Amino acid sequence: MSDVNTHSWSTAGSSSVLIKKFVSASYDYFLRESDIFLTQLQRQLQVLSSVKDLSIFEPTYMETVEFYNCLEQLLTKPKAKTHFAWRVVVLIIHMTNSKPVLLALRDEVQILAVLSDYLRTEKLSRDKFEKTLNLMRKISHGFKLEHAEAWLLRLLPNLVDIIVDGMSNSSSGGGGCELVYSALATLANLCRKNTVVLNCLATWTNVNRLLYCLMSQQSSSNRQHMLLCTELYLLIHSANSAASAATAAQLQGGSAVALVLSVCNDGVAESAPEAVQLATDVLNTVAAAPNMMQHIVSFKNYKKEVSRILKQLDSCCSDTAAEAAGFLATLVRLNIEQLVSFYPDILTRAVSWIQQSSSNNSNSICNYNGCSSTYLQLLHALLHTANDELLDKQLQHFVTAATHHLQLDNTCKFSLHKVSQLIDALKLVQSLAVRKRIFALNLTISLKPELFTGLMEPLLEFSRHVELLRHRGKLVSRKDADSGCELDAAVADTCRSAAGMSYSLMNCSTSSTGSNGLVYSYKKSNDGGVLLCSEAIVRVLTVVKTLGKEDGAFMLQYNTLLNSGSLMPHVVQCQQSCRKPLVKLAVQLLYDTTIPRDSLEVLVNSTCQGNQQQQFMSGSSVVAAAGGGGIGGISSTDALLQDSSLLQGATPSDLMDRVEDVMARLKKIAENPDMSGLPLTDLVDLYEFKLAAMTHSELALHDLLSVAGDNSRLLRRSLLHARSENTRVRVLLRVWEERIRAEQKEKQSILDKQGKEARAFREQLTKEKTELERECSRIRGSLNGVRTELQGREEELGRLTAQHKEAVAEARLLQRTLEHEKLNKNELSRELQEVQSAQRDGCHQYELLQKTQATLEKAHAKQKQENGEQCQIIKDLEQLLATKQAELQEVKESNAGLMRIHDMIHNISAHSKGKKK
Repeated sequence: MSDVNTHSWSTAGSSSVLIKKFVSASYDYFLRESDIFLTQLQRQLQVLSSVKDLSIFEPTYMETVEFYNCLEQLLTKPKAKTHFAWRVVVLIIHMTNSKPVLLALRDEVQILAVLSDYLRTEKLSRDKFEKTLNLMRKISHGFKLEHAEAWLLRLLPNLVDIIVDGMSNSSSGGGGCELVYSALATLANLCRKNTVVLNCLATWTNVNRLLYCLMSQQSSSNRQHMLLCTELYLLIHSANSAASAATAAQLQGGSAVALVLSVCNDGVAESAPEAVQLATDVLNTVAAAPNMMQHIVSFKNYKKEVSRILKQLDSCCSDTAAEAAGFLATLVRLNIEQLVSFYPDILTRAVSWIQQSSSNNSNSICNYNGCSSTYLQLLHALLHTANDELLDKQLQHFVTAATHHLQLDNTCKFSLHKVSQLIDALKLVQSLAVRKRIFALNLTISLKPELFTGLMEPLLEFSRHVELLRHRGKLVSRKDADSGCELDAAVADTCRSAAGMSYSLMNCSTSSTGSNGLVYSYKKSNDGGVLLCSEAIVRVLTVVKTLGKEDGAFMLQYNTLLNSGSLMPHVVQCQQSCRKPLVKLAVQLLYDTTIPRDSLEVLVNSTCQGNQQQQFMSGSSVVAAAGGGGIGGISSTDALLQDSSLLQGATPSDLMDRVEDVMARLKKIAENPDMSGLPLTDLVDLYEFKLAAMTHSELALHDLLSVAGDNSRLLRRSLLHARSENTRVRVLLRVWEERIRAEQKEKQSILDKQGKEARAFREQLTKEKTELERECSRIRGSLNGVRTELQGREEELGRLTAQHKEAVAEARLLQRTLEHEKLNKNELSRELQEVQSAQRDGCHQYELLQKTQATLEKAHAKQKQENGEQCQIIKDLEQLLATKQAELQEVKESNAGLMRIHDMIHNISAHSKGKKK
């Protein structure tokens, strides 16, 4: 649905002059394809590509509808494509920087079909091909399809080929990563919430090869690339069968949530709103996929990832913050327990964002900004998920957020996105009022009845404005500049000069989305705009009624509003819509509280079903009228022709019989007692008046008959064109069937070959596994033996170390004793010197033993690393140990000799003392 911007409130000013000049130059070129008009049209395209005020491209008045029709013709007509196609694509790329224009290109103009044919049929350079594919990726986001179309069947195989070939080239070291990403994103945009696209993908493409390529890219270094592959893998498997979806969930469930949070973190850190938007879309896909909720709930790192997102939000741009708010709203709706602690922080941030967004919108009211709606959706999610304790503490934040969108200043003018934000705010207030009675009481204190009353007059005025645009759209569809609509002179002149040319162009268009479809979708969007205004009015009444249950002032204001006759048509329109929530609100307002709850539910369901059938029938008639060249009333014309008695070709006798019949009727009427007082001449005058009226009707019917003849010729020409198109499609279908059969045979042969290779590879792996297990068992046994032997050697070395310590202690004791005796025994100096030299020899030997011990420790460490040299090292250690034992024995013998010398010295000392005495 397009956004009727504030720009459309006034008559098209100087900004729309560029559009008028372009339309005029386009029609001049279509009529006379000369170099002069070609140059003028190229100049107009160049001027429009540099326009800064993108609001002039919004389809809110007739010139813009003609403008989009001309763009379509420049992209589809063979001669025009040669000179203008790429310039038109550059202009569309420039136009998509405006969100309302982007939505109009996607939903109303349906330019995606034209771009897909342009991408497929034209031979473009790599740079142009990549830019066109990126444009399709941008436009296809949020695209909805109700049934399969021809351009879709041609586009899907092309996208799959780009993805498969690009992935093959990237795996072999080639380029094409950007093309692959754009193709993946476009295919994912088309597949989201479009079961028709998934069915066509499974029928018209080699989906198994695509799945194989998607699985091979799970280890890519680009996280967004991996995330798109994961999403497509889940979407395709979810559309196949429950078993296939369960298998896909088991394979991708563990990593999908972590990858989504990582991409969102990267997008917030780098201020990349497209990355955050991708994470939100994939999270919705993962949450909707079968068997995925258990993986979402079991993820453990929500606190870490969400805390990182909240920390980085302070330094990112407003667009990224809005996308991050949408991502957080999706997370909150999943009702994950780990995120409950973040609710107060998220709520505070959402309210501050809403205040900043409101101030920015007040500064530039003409620029579309969907940030506030995203923030309000985040508050809705918190309101439905958070507990009452949090709502009690943060109630004022909710009221503040809603009040910012309910209050209007004098300079503020409505647009459709403003009405949409107002509806979101009213939903928030209504949800608060029905959640708890204390919330409703606080709302009656914070809000005043005059606030809601002040919304009604701007809403009614804007609704009338949208209704006028809807009538203008009908005028464009009929190409009748002289109909009774009140239009400005410039618009009327433009329509009058371009009527004949645009009519022939729209009927001769070969595009899959013709201009009639454009006008019909434009009419539908404006009907949706009227319904949006009606929804806002009904929600205002509902909120005032709900608050009136707690405050008499609100109830008094509700009764005043309900008695206003200008509001009731909007209530009835909501009651006649197909949207169940709107029908329920309208029924509750119309019938108040006199209907029981169960009966109200039955009434709402039956009303919705009846409205759907009625709108389906009216929609079919509108489409039939649009397909017939915009001339309505053909069936009523036939009825009038059948009822008329003044037909051409009637004979005089027939006419006289009819006159006599009329006279007989008049006599019967005159003989009637009730009519006896009425003169017969008055009856004749009455019938003469009726006859004159019928003559006038006959002339009108003749005019309609001539118009129907023209329409019949147009339909006959369309039938011939449809037959040729049918033949072409039949040939194309036959080619596709042959290609499918060939690919199925090739697929079967590849599967057989891969099955044989898999069985051989499995047998080889089994043999290698058995041999490896035997080798591991043998090595394990040898390692156990070496470990036991090393443990014994370690125990023996421990005992030797203890003996060395004891020897060192004894040597130190002997040294101290000998030094003390040397001072007193001069006569034994020679013997003492010999003892000291022997002691020095012992110390030297001890140092040698210490070095030997260090060598043994190094050898022991080396033995653990070099198992192959263990045997030889152990033998060397045994020989060295035997040598050291012999040396140790010698040391013991020398120590025994020293002990004997000590005893001898002691005896000599005792003997000398005895002689002195």
